[in-house]
Amino acid sequence: MRRRLCTLLMIALTLLACNLLFPEPTTIPAPTQTSIPLPPTATDSSLPLIPSPTPFPPFEPIITGSATYDVRNVLEITNQGPGTLSRLEVTIALIPDYPPYQDVITFEAMPDETLPRVVDGYGNEYAYYEFFNIGPGGSATIELRYRVEVNELHYSWTACEGEVIQGFLGSENYINTESQEIQGIVDQIAEGETDQCVTSRAFYDYVINTLRYISYNPGDVGAVGALRDGGGDCTEYADLTITLNRAGGIPARFLEGVAYSSSSDGIVTSNETKHDWLEVYLPATGWVPMDPTWGRFTMADRDTYFAGMTDDHIVVTRGRNLDVLEGGHYYLWYKWSDDLPTIVTNEETWTITKLVE
Repeated sequence: MRRRLCTLLMIALTLLACNLLFPEPTTIPAPTQTSIPLPPTATDSSLPLIPSPTPFPPFEPIITGSATYDVRNVLEITNQGPGTLSRLEVTIALIPDYPPYQDVITFEAMPDETLPRVVDGYGNEYAYYEFFNIGPGGSATIELRYRVEVNELHYSWTACEGEVIQGFLGSENYINTESQEIQGIVDQIAEGETDQCVTSRAFYDYVINTLRYISYNPGDVGAVGALRDGGGDCTEYADLTITLNRAGGIPARFLEGVAYSSSSDGIVTSNETKHDWLEVYLPATGWVPMDPTWGRFTMADRDTYFAGMTDDHIVVTRGRNLDVLEGGHYYLWYKWSDDLPTIVTNEETWTITKLVE
């Protein structure tokens, strides 16, 4: 009996040692895969937020330089009478941080912002102000001051393979992708070409070769209007390039802002600082900037402003036909009068000063 107990005890100790030395394997659950939903197909009422998610990491741009600017934006709204403005509402777009293009270093608003900012579906931010009881001859003034660092960057677009997002392909006001004239041009340019980067460059070159630049026009005529007129300003150059890309199945979106042009004293002050350009989504690269207006001068300029940008373009808003501005540009105001009718005028100025290191 004693020998049997000793034998059983030895077996138990052996099994215990085996379990300690060679434990049962632990099953590790498979990692959960999180998918990033792609934005819906873009229409004028269902555009995705900015920045749009990408199905893979895009190539990073090559940053070749940077410049820093002091930017001053002043909007003055004046009551010319004869009545009193009982209430005035003003919404004005704000310069954003927008990597890798630009970084807002400092910002100051006068008067101070006391009401919540407005944010639209593109991610644009707007300051919102209310003014009361402005008599004849009186005015309301908003002054916004920024210090902005802007990068010069260039993207490689030769490796044009991969997926693209599904948004920013639809037709909207001024972006007439369903026009038969637009479709005919797209079919002619893109026939037999499978490389979207090459196709996008062909659209870009077509716009530069076809349109002639007309001095600043405060009205918008859109892509078809630009073809009809044979030209336009920077808005029409951007509209037509966006329209051709979208009609050709390449996502594209509108950028609006201000641009610095060199001057003897380093200061630029005029409405000529306002400028429009665009971004196009290229496979394996992601969103890249284009400026056919500034690319129209020389072949070197064409290369610079296709999938690249100099450090003198400052983005203010992203997207065409912005709901917050009721399809307008930069700002919007509403007025109320309790007694006599009022005539209201407004003046906006931009001052851009380049800081020398």
